[in-house]
Amino acid sequence: MNEDTARWQTDGPQNHALSAATLTPGPALADGHSGDIVETGVEGSEVAIGTMAGVTVDDANVVRADIEASNGVIHVIDGVIMPE
Repeated sequence: MNEDTARWQTDGPQNHALSAATLTPGPALADGHSGDIVETGVEGSEVAIGTMAGVTVDDANVVRADIEASNGVIHVIDGVIMPE
């Protein structure tokens, strides 16, 4: 295990903030969006979703969308969204 992986696994509050910055209440399917919209994350920050040239979330590209999970929908992105 490298140092970054070990830190990620042990830094609970920071990981929670990173995760919460990308969570939006309710299901958000990529198929259901057209144009540019702004969603409010569960911790209160705004997340910009664009669909003009592929699907983007803030400055990250969605590389795999609409993965249904038992507790919501997952979208794989090619970047990190930092909390405000």
